[in-house]
This record gives sequence, structure tokens and C-alpha cells, in this order.
Amino acid sequence: ERLDLLRDRLRTLREGLSPVVAREAALLVAEKAAGQLAARASDPDPAAFEAIGHAQMDLLAMALACDLTRVASLQFSSSTSAYIFGFLGCPVDHHELSHRADADLVAQKQLEAIHRWYAQQFGYLLGRMAALAESSGTLLDHSLVVWGNELGKGNTHSHTSVPFVLAGKAGGAL
Repeated sequence: ERLDLLRDRLRTLREGLSPVVAREAALLVAEKAAGQLAARASDPDPAAFEAIGHAQMDLLAMALACDLTRVASLQFSSSTSAYIFGFLGCPVDHHELSHRADADLVAQKQLEAIHRWYAQQFGYLLGRMAALAESSGTLLDHSLVVWGNELGKGNTHSHTSVPFVLAGKAGGAL
């Protein structure tokens, strides 16, 4: 019964992939086959950035629910990301913004928008895990999910006050 439920959820996930995500995936497969993957820009089509992330988080949650793995990691972009969050009103790449002075209030507002967006993505993953029922609770109840950043402050490369968020109950340990 559980396997049937998980199979149905995987089918729904596969059928629900947006055309943008499907196009991006097909492009990656074609480039890999042609040996051109290394030449590709590291960031996906801006229209697909969130959709690809959601598809990856859906697959991650299903892999955990199916007990295919007990540990996973997800990273939207590199720590020196040149991704431009134009859809958030940020015309400068993330890495450049992170090096702007604290007195640059425009940059600070744009960084807040980016970090808020990442927090929403973390919330999406937690929601997906909370929606997967398990014997005595949910996948989230039986998991520990960590969201972090490698720096406490980007413009100084500080390693103090590094932010981490813990979610889940770790099977009752938290």
C-alpha cells in the first residue's frame, strides 16, 4: 500500500514538471551527450530557476520517503554565484551584491530579498516533507533539516555568527 502511494506521488511529480523544467532538463541531457556540459553557463534560465529547485526538492523528499537515502544535500548555486535575481528586482549578481558595503542600503535591500526568497525555498522543502505521512507522523517529524550559509557576513568573509536553521524533530530527538 505504501509503495503504491509513493508510486502515485512520483507519477504526479513527473507529470507535474513544468515545460520550462522539462526543456531545461532536455537541454542538459543533450549537452552532456555532446560533451558540451562544461561550456554551459552554470545558472539555468531565470524562468526555470525556482521551478527546477522545486522539482529537485520534490525528488529529494520522495527519495527520503522511499528510504532510498537518509542523507541529502541541495544547493541552488555556488557560493560565488553570479546568478542575477532579476525577478526579485536585483539587477546585480548575488556575489557582487554580497561584497557591497553595509552603508549601501540598495544592495542591503536586494540581499534581504534574495535571502527571503531562499527562506521561502527552505519553507517549500519543509512543507513537502511535512506532507509525506509516515507511520507515527511525517517525514519532517522523522528528519533533521539544516539550512546554512558558509559565511556570517559576505562583504568581510566573516566566519563568526554563521547562520544555521534547524527544522524537524529528528525522530523525537529534538
